[in-house]
Amino acid sequence: MILHESGRLNASEIVKKTKLSQPTVSHHLKVLREAEIVVSEKKGKEVYYSLSAKHIASCCGDFAGFFSKNARKGS
Repeated sequence: MILHESGRLNASEIVKKTKLSQPTVSHHLKVLREAEIVVSEKKGKEVYYSLSAKHIASCCGDFAGFFSKNARKGS
């Protein structure tokens, strides 16, 4: 939600907003990048993260479609 509301943040800014440790934030960002939920962009020494709206929309659409198909089958 923080990235959704803020648009683009670096890891330090996310740490400040979440009160989580730097290693925890870095780990979660790595997982989210690997899942293509966030994208990263390097500007000088800083890396900024933002949501990958296109991938999230595609993923959520597929996920919702799975459940609507199963609901129609009576599962």
